[in-house]
Amino acid sequence: MMKILGVNVKSRDPLGRIIFEYEGSLTELLRKLLLTKWSEETILQAKKEKEDFIRKFAGYLPDQLKDEMHSKHELDVKGTIKYLKEYEWKVVTTSF
Repeated sequence: MMKILGVNVKSRDPLGRIIFEYEGSLTELLRKLLLTKWSEETILQAKKEKEDFIRKFAGYLPDQLKDEMHSKHELDVKGTIKYLKEYEWKVVTTSF
């Protein structure tokens, strides 16, 4: 979901925190994540425009089955929104 909104995810640190680049306001990004009406269909479509779903046998599957496989194994829209609303978010920046 963050990639769809223009975030360049770099990696995760040993504590599981996401390290990313984003040109805009982080407060605005969180607001967009919470207020956007997400659905599996819109996420799948937006992800296809940025990158294809790559798995060992994905090239042999029809698009509908590939989308279903991706949706079942990679997406938890309701759980993600619940997670975003459940916690107070803090912005942590580091400089080296």
